[in-house]
Parts: sequence; structure tokens; C-alpha cells
Amino acid sequence: MMLPPPPPVPTGPIAWPLERPAASLRYSDKLGAQRPHKGPPVRHHAGIDLAAAYGEVVRAMVPGRVLTTFGWQGKGADAIVVGNKDAAILYGAVAPNSWTFYGVEVGDDVEAGQPIAAIGRYPDGSTMLHISAHAPKTRDPDQWWWGKMPPADLRDVRVYLDAAIEATRAPSKPPAKGGGWSIPWPSSDDVDELVDDVADLWSKLPGLPSAPPPPSPGPTGGPVAGALAMAAAVVLLMELDK
Repeated sequence: MMLPPPPPVPTGPIAWPLERPAASLRYSDKLGAQRPHKGPPVRHHAGIDLAAAYGEVVRAMVPGRVLTTFGWQGKGADAIVVGNKDAAILYGAVAPNSWTFYGVEVGDDVEAGQPIAAIGRYPDGSTMLHISAHAPKTRDPDQWWWGKMPPADLRDVRVYLDAAIEATRAPSKPPAKGGGWSIPWPSSDDVDELVDDVADLWSKLPGLPSAPPPPSPGPTGGPVAGALAMAAAVVLLMELDK
């Protein structure tokens, strides 16, 4: 059996299409499998089925535009297709009109990882996410009839699934440094040294009554005591400059 060609490897952002992590991935059926499962075969399976629970959020794998929605093999499930310049991704067996719950309509642009639908239910009660890839701008995917070549619009969606799995394994990037500034709290040693400096400055100021230096911070009082000590030092320095 000849499998469909792969779509271009995604180079932009890509997301896993389900809430459950990719580590729990389980294919409930494979590309090219017999349909129906039992009895004389009629067609090949055109995509991959991922185990999913009823109502589970479906997310766009890649950024693109919602091209179309239509009924999907039963009254309890629909399909939504999101396409870009590389491929059109079909998400099947989603709950009818569930995209409207997330504010998504045909013609909308969506981002990778954005919720676009929820898992529906087949007439027999089973639930899953059928996902397949097609040529760009495909709105009405062709059937892959048994014993025939894959239709011209069909692509091997495993390229996208593999890329999404790799993306979940990649280490997260550290947050970008902001342009603002902040003053770090001093350490206990810094505060002790500052307290000594304040006491020394106090003794050199003429005309001021003797007073004990600010108390040294305890194990948990560093930030507050440090701030008080620094404030006292600033006041004393201002007096010395007069």
C-alpha cells in the first residue's frame, strides 16, 4: 500500500492538539487502515485517530484560517478544517458547533495552541480525535477508496504529529529579560555591614544625641531591616553633606 506524501515540515509554531500531554499519546487507529474494521473493506483510513475523552479541548496544531466545517460520520460529530500555505488540517469527530463556544467561526485566523473545538461522540458512543492533513485550501477532502492510490489532496499527517511531540520535549526558553530595573534586597551580611556603617556615621555627627544603631535583622527580617538601615544611612549622608 502506498501512503500519501508528507506535507512540508512545519517551521513555525506548532502545538499538540489535545489537552492530555503527548507523553500519553495512543493511536487508536493508523493511517491507511481498513474501513470498516470488520467485513468487506470499502476505504482506507485517511488520517490518525488519537484517543480522547468526550468534551476534551481540541487545539489548532499550527496557525492558519478556518476554511470550513461540516458533518462528520454521524449526528454527534462534526469536522473543522484549518489551513495555511503548507497544509489544511482536518480535526474530525468534534462536537457539533463546539467551535462557537470558543468564539471561532469560518474565516477566522487562529494561532497554534488556540482552542478551536471539543471532542464529540460517535453514534456508537466512542470518542476520539481524527486528524488528517491535506493540500492547502482543501475544503472537501476526497475519500481514500480501498485498493486505490491515496487521493491527490491527502498528506501524511504523522509529520505534524511528530513535530508536535518534539516541540513538547524541547526545553522551554527562559523568559526574555525586561527593560525595567529593580533593586535587590540586601543579604544579611550586607545589612550587618550597613548597620555598622550607620553607627559609625552617627558617632561623627556633632550635636546629635547618642542613639543605638538600628537592630541587626533576624533570620527572616532581612528585607525590612535592610530597608530601614539603608534609609537611615541616606539621612545621615545628607546631614554630613550640609
